Amino acid sequence: MYVAGTLFFAFDLTSQHWLFSAVLVSVYFPLTFVTSLKSAFLIVVPRNESGWDVRVSQPVTAVLIAIYPYLAVLACVMIIRLWNRSTGLKWDPVSIADQVALFHGSNVLNDFNGLELESSSAIQKALSEHKYRLGYWEKGTEKVCTIVTEDGDPPVTTDVPDDYHPYRVTFLQLTLPAMIFWALPLFFDIIGCIYGLAPKRIQRGIILDNTVEVIGYRIHMSQGVATLLFRGLPTFLSQLYSGFLWYGADIFFRVSQPFDGMYMYKEAKPASENILLEYQNNLPVIVSIKAAMNSHWRVAHLSAISLLGNLLPVLVGAVFTVDPGTENITVRTSIEVFYAVFAFLCLYLISLPIAWPPHRRQLPRLIITIADTITLCHASELMVDPAFDLQRKEDTRKHMEYKLFLEEHKYFVWKVSWHGTDGKRRLGFSISRELEGGEVQSVEWIDPKQVNQTQKGAVGCRSRQLKRKE
Repeated sequence: MYVAGTLFFAFDLTSQHWLFSAVLVSVYFPLTFVTSLKSAFLIVVPRNESGWDVRVSQPVTAVLIAIYPYLAVLACVMIIRLWNRSTGLKWDPVSIADQVALFHGSNVLNDFNGLELESSSAIQKALSEHKYRLGYWEKGTEKVCTIVTEDGDPPVTTDVPDDYHPYRVTFLQLTLPAMIFWALPLFFDIIGCIYGLAPKRIQRGIILDNTVEVIGYRIHMSQGVATLLFRGLPTFLSQLYSGFLWYGADIFFRVSQPFDGMYMYKEAKPASENILLEYQNNLPVIVSIKAAMNSHWRVAHLSAISLLGNLLPVLVGAVFTVDPGTENITVRTSIEVFYAVFAFLCLYLISLPIAWPPHRRQLPRLIITIADTITLCHASELMVDPAFDLQRKEDTRKHMEYKLFLEEHKYFVWKVSWHGTDGKRRLGFSISRELEGGEVQSVEWIDPKQVNQTQKGAVGCRSRQLKRKE
């Protein structure tokens, strides 16, 4: 099962989910060109000092006519296919805790032995021999809803060496070479904008010959071609830039935030900081608000940038206006829109270092599927934690949240190896027992009559040390 929001990186036609594949093809191919085609769809021509003429580009119209019926048919197929269907789940598995609850008490956990440090493709290959289903089976006197396996042998169980350091990966567009690749065009675009901001340079516009000589042949450049060149092409490139970089950064930081909340840089953190986070399934505005409230500033900022990035192609398409002449073509610039594009580029440049993942966010593998998550905790104490035993008919997600809050456990991830429930050393995430059971200050009711005033006027009281009972 793919984690929501990571569909672009999980694109795989071999899954034989044809409707799913068709939706992906529609999202990441035709829709990539639609905005740039729309910017070249209408051609604005100055008629005289009192007004403008608006013309329609016939070639662009033909392409749009071909795209929109396909999208309409696909939408109807999706509605018919998903109409009145149920997943069988009590709630959507939007967080790590939700996914762990699906496997609590399951008999498939041995299938994930030895896969902690494998790549996503290797995990998919190892598990492809098994068949899994969501169903009901007997556990004592109760019926339990979980994922069970029907057939297949588990992979070979292996121990993780104590001195093994897992490799760290991130999304391809967020690696160091990719960040340099994104920074160069952004840097040169800003320099070009600064050069264009010189007095009256933008207002004069660009005057071009309407005929171009290529290898001895003179080619006439029509207004439609000029519009596609100066409006459609920049719009397309800006859309690719915003989509590949900022959408990828947004998704990566949403997915990696729970693991950052378990990274033992200073100390492990409670469930609200990691396994209960559901950023990857929320809408962009909601993500920014929730992340800001949780002081997850990178997630909040990049989610907002990803959302605002959809405006840049629209603005870029409105910067230039093509004015045809008998011998020349004049490309005029809208100064207001130009300033808006320049502001966007400056914002992108400032945000580029924020999009570079720090070391603690670089995961052993890309967390794309539920299987990727379970391989990191299949031998963890989470799998036997009573908080995830939610098999009663009345149990809801709120019950799980309250149980986790009452347990007050803290969670850590892969800075150290730990002993799993099978007695073997594991890498992944689990409950941090080392931070529990220490000395704590007792909290008592204080009689106001017995409060001692210190010399400085502060209220003081005596407290005693208590050992937390296990």
